[in-house]
Amino acid sequence: MEEKKDFFSISTVDENDVPEIIQGQFSRMNDLRNNLIAAKEKAELAGIQAQNAKDMKTGLFRMKGTIESIQETQMALADATIKNTEALEKSFEYQKALAEITKYLFNLGVTNITMNRCVVAELEMRLNQASEEEIDEMAREELKNVIRQLKAQEDIAKKQMDLSIIIKKHEENINNINENLDKEINEIKNDIFLIDENNKKINNEIKGLSKLNRIILIGTGIGIIAAIILGIIGIII
Repeated sequence: MEEKKDFFSISTVDENDVPEIIQGQFSRMNDLRNNLIAAKEKAELAGIQAQNAKDMKTGLFRMKGTIESIQETQMALADATIKNTEALEKSFEYQKALAEITKYLFNLGVTNITMNRCVVAELEMRLNQASEEEIDEMAREELKNVIRQLKAQEDIAKKQMDLSIIIKKHEENINNINENLDKEINEIKNDIFLIDENNKKINNEIKGLSKLNRIILIGTGIGIIAAIILGIIGIII
């Protein structure tokens, strides 16, 4: 058995459900409006009957002054009062339901941009196709207000999305710059390390040459001294 979706739970709704949901809400409004119209008609009829009974009572009282005519008038007035009360209750019920429906449709539309556009398109289509008999002026204005609010919300959401894209691009650029900097810094560190290693080698070579120079100088000095000594010996002999 297929599980039936709870259309009043926005979390279970997707875009494909929007036409069916709005159809259900419009049907609910129509039923309540028809009940209100029927209640108003009964109240109007009861009012006419009460007025007729009152007028008849005046005529009968002049003629007979019967208690029955007074009772009939009181009953008609009481019935008219009851019917007016019922009409007021139906009017309150209709207004309350209309507020609930428009609030639900707005909350449904602000779920995301796609849902927003689906709700707006469906509402606009139905408002354009519906006659005044199907949707009264109060409901029409409330639904138009929902459409205006959803369009404004879409503009805000779109601006936020565009801003998010710009921020993301900036973040990517910054990350790329940081990566390149890290790479260059690492290359510089490697170059510095190689230079240090070369400097160490050069220093070691310089030290080696210094020792060799000292040895050469010592050897040269010894040779010179030996030559001098030999020269002196040769002179003496």
